[in-house]
Amino acid sequence: MCKPRYNGSTIFILEATLVQLDKSALVIYKVDYELMHKCLRHPSKDVLTNAPNHVKGFPKDLEVPSSAATVRLGSA
Repeated sequence: MCKPRYNGSTIFILEATLVQLDKSALVIYKVDYELMHKCLRHPSKDVLTNAPNHVKGFPKDLEVPSSAATVRLGSA
């Protein structure tokens, strides 16, 4: 709940409680092609292949599947 510090004050106090999160659901154990493809809103294979050269912090060991594997994944 948020309320003024005192009546007529422009400073507000936020009363809140802490919530314990299950952090195991927030951990990514491996960054792979599928994850990056979905998170970046489905860029082309060419974009993901060249991204490590142009994007700071982008994983350099991302394994981009061959064209045959990409077609197979898309038709499933």
